[in-house]
Amino acid sequence: MNAFEIVDVDIRPLKSELFDPFTISKGTTSEVDNLLIKLTLNNGISGYGEIAPCEPLTGENLHMSRVSVLQLGTVIKGLDCRNYRVISDIMFEKAPANPAARCGLEMALLDALGRALDMPVYQLLGGRKAGRIITDITIPMLPMKRSMQLAEFWIKEGFKTLKIKVGTDLDHEIQLLKSIEAESRGTIRYILDANQGFTTEEAILFLSEVLSFGCDIQLFEQPVDRDDLDGMAHIRKTSPVPIVADESVFTLGDLQKVIKKQAADVVNLKIMKSGILQTWEIANTAHNMGMRLMIGGMMETRLAMG
Repeated sequence: MNAFEIVDVDIRPLKSELFDPFTISKGTTSEVDNLLIKLTLNNGISGYGEIAPCEPLTGENLHMSRVSVLQLGTVIKGLDCRNYRVISDIMFEKAPANPAARCGLEMALLDALGRALDMPVYQLLGGRKAGRIITDITIPMLPMKRSMQLAEFWIKEGFKTLKIKVGTDLDHEIQLLKSIEAESRGTIRYILDANQGFTTEEAILFLSEVLSFGCDIQLFEQPVDRDDLDGMAHIRKTSPVPIVADESVFTLGDLQKVIKKQAADVVNLKIMKSGILQTWEIANTAHNMGMRLMIGGMMETRLAMG
């Protein structure tokens, strides 16, 4: 008996309500509507994964993810989970347009293998245990009053960096930043995330405006369309703030295009847009090229975020 053989893949709904609608320049959602994966080995050990597709970003919806998992599940059953890199390559070949589905299966696969070997997943991947991690908190696109309430709440909870979703209404977003800055008395840092919402000219104007009243802008994320690398490169040349590529980088090939165009200083890594092992390759390549790394998420629960 091969104890590491994959014998079963189970899928079920994973739903949760959000406290507030989560709105970015590309759409709004009011609940987490994901899928839970349970992958079982021949030794009876199971691993768990989560699928959180984001159709506006990747084109993959929940139905597509479910169909993809059912198809991929039949392909990987009987395979040895210790060959997880080969299995990942097989899944990428079979379902290149379904990164969230592949991610959920990879997550469950690595979780099961880690449990079987009594080894944390970061060790499986050749990493090391991180120390204390400091994160930001996102303020989505909401009416001014609610945005301010959230900003004040999270600042009181101890957050020092706010990620502000922008890219739809320059005047509103400038006023919001000005109001938060006045309320916090200059103690808060900001990440501006446009989710492709600006033109090149709008992005440059917007950044200039918010810098003019003293905001400490740490990063400016995906200001223009993912394919407009020339626009990104132009913004980067004129910007005193580092530019982040998010939607512009789904694959290692995408990253290489960004590097060639010198379009970004930082890459936002998201396992749901690339899969776990592809994200690992993107991270290593970006790091070796001198780019900084940012860890991002979609609408995952703590399972995938962890």
